[in-house]
Amino acid sequence: MAAKGPKEAARRVDELRNLVRHHDRRYYVLADPEITDYEYDQLFAELNELEAQFPDLQSPTSPTQRVGGKPLPSLKQVEHVVPMLSLDNSYSREELEAWYARLGRELGHEPADLAAELKIDGVSISLVYVDGKLERAVTRGDGTVGDDVTTNARTIRQLPLEVDGLPSLVEIRGEVYLARSTLEQLNHERRREGQREFANPRNAAAGAIRLLDSREASRRRLGLWCYQVARAEGHEEDSHVASLEWLQELGFPVSPGLERCVSLAEVEAFIDRWEQRRGDLDYDTDGIVVKADSAAERAALGSTARSVRW
Repeated sequence: MAAKGPKEAARRVDELRNLVRHHDRRYYVLADPEITDYEYDQLFAELNELEAQFPDLQSPTSPTQRVGGKPLPSLKQVEHVVPMLSLDNSYSREELEAWYARLGRELGHEPADLAAELKIDGVSISLVYVDGKLERAVTRGDGTVGDDVTTNARTIRQLPLEVDGLPSLVEIRGEVYLARSTLEQLNHERRREGQREFANPRNAAAGAIRLLDSREASRRRLGLWCYQVARAEGHEEDSHVASLEWLQELGFPVSPGLERCVSLAEVEAFIDRWEQRRGDLDYDTDGIVVKADSAAERAALGSTARSVRW
């Protein structure tokens, strides 16, 4: 039932947004829903009705804004404050061991710890939050300049649009992907409509995140895993793994394949485990990313013009 006055409506809208965000996280991030779809739809419908009745209460970070808006004439180009550099590739255990030995030579000692995680086969994206609200989402592009895809990113149900507890300025890197099961459903629909099928999840995700019509992007049902905190004013974390655990605690989706390893042998064991298990995932992976876990060591190792050394 709609609230009778603006003050009561404002209180109820705030309550409903928090409830919907909570249940979105339970469903889309944790895969552990607490209420039925019908109960969720009732909450969402009440929020939608109140925002329509009281336009002053509408907000771009409201869960109701995920459905998408009017098509854009074009995508704006945005320069990355922190360049999105490439990763070096390694195709054998020998190359991995050579990389690890090089880290030791450049640091003057073996790395304190390593971080191992799944490399999601998707599209890299930069997410900037200002005062806890999603301000901008930009594709990697050429690493220096990317496309502003904020309206499409808002349709990703795992991505929180407003987060309590964030510093005033935070930039998060993530990978936008399409689940295998979603691709199958989309291709079934496209076959029925006589449209060309998507070749693979990555191509479908890359096309969807750059669509000019965010309503169509919403229908593609994109997913997201966060893999890096690029900057966070007032929040320093020396450990890469700890920074991702911090994001997870705040409600961001972080890949379940994340582990701190104290040696290269532990990394190799991690690779062996996931080589057997990655076929069971509902999304594609194209390798394992191995990083120096310490921010101080990463800073000491630096980067080339193209890729990071750590």
